[in-house]
Amino acid sequence: MDDYTEDPLIEGIAALLTKNSQGELYRTHRPSSCHAYDTHYTDPSFPPMEDPIAGPRPGLVLDGKRRLIRRIGAGTFGTVYEARNLDLYRVEAIKFLNPPWLDAAHADIQRRFIHEARAIARMPGPHLVEIYDQGTLFGTIPYFVMERLSGQTLRQRLHECPQLPYPEFFRVASRLLCALGHIHDHGVIHRDVKPANIFLTKDGLKLLDFGLAKTHGEHTSPTTVLGTLRYMAPERMIEGTAADPKADLYSAAVILYELLAGRPPYGGQPTSLGRLLHCILHQPPTPLGTLRSHLPPGLEQLVHQGMSTHRALRPDSAQQMLAQLRCIFEPTAPTLRVRPRRPATTRASTSPASPRGRRGTTTATAPTRRLPKATRAPSSAPSSAPSPARPGRRPRLTFSLMALRLALAGAAMSESYDALDRNEPAQSLLAKPIPSHMLRIAGVARD
Repeated sequence: MDDYTEDPLIEGIAALLTKNSQGELYRTHRPSSCHAYDTHYTDPSFPPMEDPIAGPRPGLVLDGKRRLIRRIGAGTFGTVYEARNLDLYRVEAIKFLNPPWLDAAHADIQRRFIHEARAIARMPGPHLVEIYDQGTLFGTIPYFVMERLSGQTLRQRLHECPQLPYPEFFRVASRLLCALGHIHDHGVIHRDVKPANIFLTKDGLKLLDFGLAKTHGEHTSPTTVLGTLRYMAPERMIEGTAADPKADLYSAAVILYELLAGRPPYGGQPTSLGRLLHCILHQPPTPLGTLRSHLPPGLEQLVHQGMSTHRALRPDSAQQMLAQLRCIFEPTAPTLRVRPRRPATTRASTSPASPRGRRGTTTATAPTRRLPKATRAPSSAPSSAPSPARPGRRPRLTFSLMALRLALAGAAMSESYDALDRNEPAQSLLAKPIPSHMLRIAGVARD
């Protein structure tokens, strides 16, 4: 940027960007502690608003239901107060339009302020604040009531940690793209996406400040340029084209670059609007790989693609950009090999090479269904094949029967020895037959 020289054409365009066709100054009064061309939504160093006699002030009760407690934030167009709902016993936030914009010459600013509340209320979502009510203070100062958020803006988080860790970066980036995809699906273009308008809570992310949002079918003058220049798409500065979803994606890509690099893509703080415009149009941003180590593969390409000065090279939608981001940080998990569960009714027969029912090669047979006792085949019918035993288990019942048979055979033999003790003749002992029931129990066939 040392070779920059004052270009009358660029300086003239920069002057037109500061003042639109209706003579409305935009972003001209900013605190010195903020980054150039960026206003903190909840910056306590913002100069206090001059409260009119009937203006908002702590202690004032609105419509007998809400008492103002303290001021918690201020911006170019509005000031936010913390209030307590006297009927529901809850803490809320109320945004008032600043007094410099209350005259008839700024009717368009007043219309946009009212439009902000209606745009948010008609597309509720997890990444947008909830709108409770809308009204005017003493019939002159418009306001709307919304939920009170607890947390910090993304700009404040960047002051604490200029380079976010990769897990936190992925959470913030994915939620931001989800919020943009949600409003784009409802036909709304934010046109002022920047870290000061992104609020981080313990449960997620909220997209704030829809005062410059454009709805589907709304006509905007080509000479009216609204937004924050550091995050504004180049085609809106030069060509004067109407904002579209790709303009918001450019702003989101600039934010992603800043989250990773720890600084904006075009240097720290350009000394003039013309110098900033010259950097955006003629100097490519510093590659992310030189500012952040160990970048996930494909992340640098995705961010630079979203920051392309040619809108045709950017992603087509926030959903597409989110899908590419998830592919980088959430690769497809490997397929798990699950062992099929063995059916309870399947039986197996051991191979002949496995004696005594030991574990061997098994052959599964078709599941059989046990018939009731009344329908079973008679036991006298010869079985074609012995019933297979479970592999690896000894037939306990067979051994028990064999032991019983041996015991009964032993009892029969003992009876014979008793006869010898009684000195009976040998011929009579041999001629005496063994009882048939003993032979049958012992398993000896009788001729």
